[in-house]
Amino acid sequence: MHNPNCQIRKLLSVITLVLLSLSLKAQDVHLSQHLTNPLFINPAQTANSDASWRLMDNYRTQWRSVGEPFTTNIFAGDKRLYVLNQKVGIGGVVINDKSGAGELENFSVYMNLAFERIISRFKLRGGTQLGYVMKQFDKNKLTFPNQYDRTQGGFNNQFSSNESFASASVDYFDISVGFLVSRKLTKDLELGMGWTNYHLNQPEESFTEVSNKREAYYNWQMFGIYQFNEKVKLLPFLSYSFESKASQLLLGSDVQLKLENQPQKIEYLIGGIYTRAGFNRNFDAAIVKAGIGFNRIEAGVSYDINLSGLKSVSGYRGALEFSLVLKGPSTLLNFNTVPCERL
Repeated sequence: MHNPNCQIRKLLSVITLVLLSLSLKAQDVHLSQHLTNPLFINPAQTANSDASWRLMDNYRTQWRSVGEPFTTNIFAGDKRLYVLNQKVGIGGVVINDKSGAGELENFSVYMNLAFERIISRFKLRGGTQLGYVMKQFDKNKLTFPNQYDRTQGGFNNQFSSNESFASASVDYFDISVGFLVSRKLTKDLELGMGWTNYHLNQPEESFTEVSNKREAYYNWQMFGIYQFNEKVKLLPFLSYSFESKASQLLLGSDVQLKLENQPQKIEYLIGGIYTRAGFNRNFDAAIVKAGIGFNRIEAGVSYDINLSGLKSVSGYRGALEFSLVLKGPSTLLNFNTVPCERL
C-alpha cells in the first residue's frame, strides 16, 4: 500500500521541477562580464577601442547544479577603419547557446557597423547590427504533464504528449541598433552612456502554429574610466535592460592594478564585483571576477553566486564564465620629443 504522504511529496517535486524548467527556458542569452564583449551589448561599441582590432570570446555554463546546464559561447571581433577621414568600425558576433533538457539551440551570426563623430569634445557613436538567427530543439527529449505515469511515479516518453509543433526549428533575420555618448571630463576621468534597441524588426519566432513576435528589447548602459592613481584604474559599469514587464539591473565595477617588473610579463591584475537583480525584486546573483592582462591579451573568470528563489535548490551555485580578449597594436600616436641644439 502506497504511503499518501510519499505520493504528495512526489507530486510536489514534479510541480517544482516543471516550474523550474519553465523559468529557466524563459531566460535570454546574457553575460556577466559585459566589459569583455561590448559588441554583444551595444553595436555602437564596435571598434570603440585604442586597439587597431580586437578578438573576444566568452564561454558561460550555468544551472549545472539543478539539471541540464545552459551553455553559451559568444565570439566577437572588430576593426577600426578610416573612410573619407571618418572613423568607422566593422565587426561581427557569433552566438551558440544551448538551453535545458530539450537542447534548445540558438545559433546566431551578426554583422556590426558603427560610426563616430566628435562634437564639442563629446564622442558620439551610432551602430547597427544585422543578423541571421537559427533556433531548434529536440522534442523527444522533453516531457509533458500528459506523460506522467502515476503507476511508476515518473514521466514515461512512451505516452503521448498531446502536444503539436508546427516545426522543431525556426530562423529569421534580426536587426538591432545602438547609440552612445562619452566625454573625458578630466585627464583621469571619462564618463559615458549608451542605449540599445534589440529586435528592432520584431521578427516572428514560434515553434507552434500560434503567431509570436519577438518583443523589442531595450538596454541602457552607463560606464566610466577613472585613473585613481598611477597603478589603479576603476571601470564602473551599470546596465539596465527591460522587455515587456521583465527587467534586469547589473551594477558593479572592475579594478585594474598595474604591475611592474614582473618576470611572468604580467602587466596588470583585474578584480571585479557586480550584483544582478530585477528592478523592484530580489537580487538574482552576486558576481565576482578575476583576471590578468599581458602582451595585449586579457583573460578573466567570473562566478555568479545565486541569490534568487532557486538558491535552496542550487545551493547558491550559479554560473561560471570565462573570457579572453586579444588586442591588436594601439592606434594612438606616440609623440616623442626630439632634442634640438640651439644655434
